[in-house]
Amino acid sequence: MPLRFNVYAVIADCWEVLALLWLVGFAFNKPTVRKQSTGSRLLYYVLSITGGLLIWGRLLPKNWLAARFAPHTQSVALAGLALTIAGCLLAIWARITLGANWSGRVTVKTGHTLIVKGP
Repeated sequence: MPLRFNVYAVIADCWEVLALLWLVGFAFNKPTVRKQSTGSRLLYYVLSITGGLLIWGRLLPKNWLAARFAPHTQSVALAGLALTIAGCLLAIWARITLGANWSGRVTVKTGHTLIVKGP
């Protein structure tokens, strides 16, 4: 029985909702008092650049990200959809729980509080 909706469109919608929530959340972040030094983030930068080179560089075969490792079936598509929804919901829960204390890097915020609940 064919699916009555486009699984890939729903997955894209999940990511769009997550991105929108993240962008709206930036408006409510507390001001930063102290942030992580650039030197301590060096490993993060090196890993990000290495990952970018692997994905977009010529080190790996062309279109290797498009290669399938599971059959193209409804059950696999639905499993991917379920994992995407679960992951996005977990990220949204974490973002809402952290509230104004959220940051993309290690920081101390004005009136910073320790969050001990949530994911």
